[in-house]
Amino acid sequence: AMEEEVRRILVDAYAEMPDPLVQSVLAAKTSHGNFWACLGGPDPKRAHGLWLWYLYCLSILSWEPLESGTVRVPLDPVDMQVLAARLNSTIVIWQLLQSAVRI
Repeated sequence: AMEEEVRRILVDAYAEMPDPLVQSVLAAKTSHGNFWACLGGPDPKRAHGLWLWYLYCLSILSWEPLESGTVRVPLDPVDMQVLAARLNSTIVIWQLLQSAVRI
């Protein structure tokens, strides 16, 4: 239920964002070389065309079966920043062989 709540909060936060803020989020996401970079490369405009699909995929829980045309979406540092702001909290991310990041 925790994963479901986290994903719901993120989808709601992203769905409520005005388009200029979505553009900023996509620019940050595509610059990280993560999931978004794999999808559309470093082009935020191409990524914008996938935004609604991304929000739908973001809502899919890790144990739910995937429908055709969907993928599992990992959470990235941008998601953690949005989540921390929405929850008025601090999130610490530890990655193997890297220093912890406090958001």
